[in-house]
Amino acid sequence: MIQMFAVSARTAGQRVLARAMVLVLVFLVSGIMVSAVQASSVSLELKPSSQLWLEGKSTLHPFSSKATQINLTLDVVYKEASASAQQVLQTLSAGGAVNRLIVGVPVKGLKSGKGALDDNLYSALKVGENPRIQFTLKGYKVLGGPSADGVYSARVAGVLTIAGKSRTVDFDVTAKPEKDAINIWGTEHLKMTQYGITPPTAMMGMIRTEEAVTVNLDMTLGV
Repeated sequence: MIQMFAVSARTAGQRVLARAMVLVLVFLVSGIMVSAVQASSVSLELKPSSQLWLEGKSTLHPFSSKATQINLTLDVVYKEASASAQQVLQTLSAGGAVNRLIVGVPVKGLKSGKGALDDNLYSALKVGENPRIQFTLKGYKVLGGPSADGVYSARVAGVLTIAGKSRTVDFDVTAKPEKDAINIWGTEHLKMTQYGITPPTAMMGMIRTEEAVTVNLDMTLGV
């Protein structure tokens, strides 16, 4: 009888332990499911009105080259399945909400409206070996906002790759909520020689391009 009782006691104890383990597993799985729901992603679509263009000067005249194609990869973590533009901006201002942001521009998508100038630019950017200009976000810091109309200012930092050479850059941007969209604009100044680019020339060197280039962006993200 004593041996039978001992076996029954062990069996009962094992059952209690097994039930406890099941409850713990259920709790953990439930917690994981809740966390997954709370850390959903908001889909932001790059609108056709978005623009990115380069500006520079030569000994003959100023020039401008506009990107006819912009590729954007953007992952934003948000606690709700959907959100307004203002809510997304508020989340971004808190930091840590952007998992990934990559902006890519095909070099041959840069158009000035002047074929000869485009060809010189493609050659200078070594388009055959490096067909894409890319910026990869590494972080950002909110400098101010929101203003009365919801505008934020921030400094972004990342890696800019041009003609196969990558450099760390930082520049200021401004963001403003619109109806069902977020408008972001900013400017970055750089020198071609920083990326190993020889400023293009024309007419046997009589026309020379200055090495200073301004990169402008004005992007609209639909929420």
